[in-house]
Amino acid sequence: MPDFRAHLIEERPDIFFMPAYVAHRGWIAVRLDLDLEFEVLADLLDDAYRLIAPPALVHELDRSGES
Repeated sequence: MPDFRAHLIEERPDIFFMPAYVAHRGWIAVRLDLDLEFEVLADLLDDAYRLIAPPALVHELDRSGES
């Protein structure tokens, strides 16, 4: 995932950056006061959740989206 973080920061350094104290844990920070489409942020958050959530919760998430 570090390559993806670097890509986001390189693509939009005005919005994405490495936060002090938690960047070493894989976190990336997002400036919410700037021009970022909600859909893009929602997709990033969904992807991030799916990476760390237990499989049962991801399954529930997928099931809830089927209706």
